[in-house]
Amino acid sequence: MLKKIPFSALFLIFSSTLFAQIVLPQEAEIGTGKVTAHVSTTGALIDGFFVPNANGGPPVSLLNEVSIWMCGVDPGGNLYMGIQQKDSVNDDFFGGFRGLPQSQGIWKVTRQQIAAHLADLNDNGHIDNPIPAIYGWPAFRNPFSLDYNGFAIDTFDRGITAPFQDVNYDDIYNPDDGDYPFGVEVGVFHMPTDMLFLPFHVDRPPPCGNPVFCFPTTLNCSALLFSYDCDDANFLEDAVFTRIALVSKATYTLDSFFLAYYVDGDIGGRKDDYMGTNDNRLYFYNADNYDEGGFGGSSPMLAFHGYLSLRDEDGNNVSAYSIMNINPGDGVPPPPQGTDDPNDAVEYYRYMTGSWRDGVPLTFGGYGKLGTQPTSFIFPGNPAHPNEWSEVSAQRPSGDRRAVISFGPATLVPNVTNYALFSLIHIPPNPIGEQLANMDSYTGAHFGFLYVDYFPPDPTPFDSIICLHPTTSTTSALERPIRIFPNPAHDQLTVQTETADVATIAIYSVLGVKEFSGNYTDHQTSTIQIGVKGLTPGIHLLQCIWKDGYKKTWKVLIE
Repeated sequence: MLKKIPFSALFLIFSSTLFAQIVLPQEAEIGTGKVTAHVSTTGALIDGFFVPNANGGPPVSLLNEVSIWMCGVDPGGNLYMGIQQKDSVNDDFFGGFRGLPQSQGIWKVTRQQIAAHLADLNDNGHIDNPIPAIYGWPAFRNPFSLDYNGFAIDTFDRGITAPFQDVNYDDIYNPDDGDYPFGVEVGVFHMPTDMLFLPFHVDRPPPCGNPVFCFPTTLNCSALLFSYDCDDANFLEDAVFTRIALVSKATYTLDSFFLAYYVDGDIGGRKDDYMGTNDNRLYFYNADNYDEGGFGGSSPMLAFHGYLSLRDEDGNNVSAYSIMNINPGDGVPPPPQGTDDPNDAVEYYRYMTGSWRDGVPLTFGGYGKLGTQPTSFIFPGNPAHPNEWSEVSAQRPSGDRRAVISFGPATLVPNVTNYALFSLIHIPPNPIGEQLANMDSYTGAHFGFLYVDYFPPDPTPFDSIICLHPTTSTTSALERPIRIFPNPAHDQLTVQTETADVATIAIYSVLGVKEFSGNYTDHQTSTIQIGVKGLTPGIHLLQCIWKDGYKKTWKVLIE
């Protein structure tokens, strides 16, 4: 690579001076041109989600806070917990990679920068104009991290460093080789318009004070936010996605582990809001159809959608376990006793496991406390239907709405990377019934887009959407003939291509669980046979990754 600035020579002479001059951003924004999320390295992970104002005024936020809660039980029965809070004084999370205080910061890269990087490489086989966002990307073993960031990044867990496309499969992020920030691999990959990355960790040994227990310097984490500025697809224009990665560095397994998100929705003016739930989705809406906080009579909805998250003791992904609201203590009239903010580790854990802070389980009906039928999700009914349980039918007074959506129970094994994914979604102003239908449509499209590359009409609906064309390759899958047979398959599945250019094949269940993975980088034939007799019967997703990084996913049926 031809460098314009001789960083290595400068660092040999003036290393301490240059390190002091490297200042990483502590807050940043990511959006689609329509919605924007504000991210910070301290306090809440996301502390603003700005959306268009139908009245013609400036964008207004639908969100006060999204923070992460984590808690598990060690072999001795002790609770170990980390609670992220907007109040940074009591926050258990610290920005940066563990042991590198100078690594607290946020990295941002755009699809345009990645395209320019690849064009520079393809021009003559060398990088003539290094892009700092590419060369400073804090990915695993990046040899340029010391130059661009002031710290080396070769001793951290691969899973919590920034993800990247490893073009030569050497497990080292080296932009000189053509590697580039890759985004998030769920089932299918479409290059985002923007990506933000920030590392963080839990670093307070017990006792912590609030809560009284937390991970004893054992939990390493990172967040990758990504978005699609896509005029052709509203379901992408109205959303920002976040992937959380976490690795336990403890010497013991944590059981009954829950990952939860504390979500404080504010639809402009926070004093007249309601909330509701629908499976893995949490949503906030204006209670009286008129918002004093900026939207007036055209109030949008905020939806939080949690995707598959963590794994149970059998290795299966866990879905949402419960969604609870947390009542403000100053509500009028006062909420039922024991339904307000938690004060210690036990009370935090109770909220994550579907009980109020006083230990009373969530029950169906009313305020969710005084009933006899246990349930997992509060207010799951359609507010437009008077016979379904919602805040409208419960005749609750409107006000500030906060909730906890938790995923578990999972088993947190030491040194194993766990991933979780969620999205914040703007649902434009409409009657509540239409907004809920739009939420269903958006979240269904997100799942198809991220996991199976499928969204009606079948089979390739995204081909006409210009903003989703792959950055890594301009070759259509139609130009890479492939046969997958028999389909349905019982004992064996054959994948046949024209040339031996497939590097890896993975088979996922429709829930995103990887049931098979094979590496064929050194394979010399164009026919690959896979035994599928032990796979769970049903529809699966077969993903092929070519040696140049191109990906494509097909549906297969295992009988």
